[in-house]
Amino acid sequence: MKNRKGITLIEVLVGVAILLIIAVIIWAVLSGGAGVLFHGNVYSTGYRDGFIRKLADKGNVIKAWEVEVGFHGWGNGPHAGKAGQPESGGTWCANIMEEEVYNQAKMIRGDQLVRIFYREVRFKWEGATDYRVDRIVPLPPAGEIGELYIERTKDK
Repeated sequence: MKNRKGITLIEVLVGVAILLIIAVIIWAVLSGGAGVLFHGNVYSTGYRDGFIRKLADKGNVIKAWEVEVGFHGWGNGPHAGKAGQPESGGTWCANIMEEEVYNQAKMIRGDQLVRIFYREVRFKWEGATDYRVDRIVPLPPAGEIGELYIERTKDK
């Protein structure tokens, strides 16, 4: 059965099906529906304690913020093992994908010890690292942590 322009009904249905498939692919990529494959494939989760040394806005197409965390007491620098010397240890980089977490990171002083909760993903769809920061929690100075522990265990 042909219409006036000579296109069969099957050709029209195939064309509509192809357009629908393309629309679904575009929707999945733009809305994060493809996240199960590229973004949501979490390999591990955890946290790291350290000092925020650098925040950077990175990316040409997909923008992400990168945080660099310095650890005191790690590494083999001249001040290795000395508290309060974040430059003596190693560093670790992760991506911040949510603006709320980035704004929180901007408010933290460079000498403030923080705990960074993260997830490691198998596929890097967004950002330059395999790590995605979910939350940043400021920690009290090391001496105060010991005092808090003593206070908690005093009653036991």
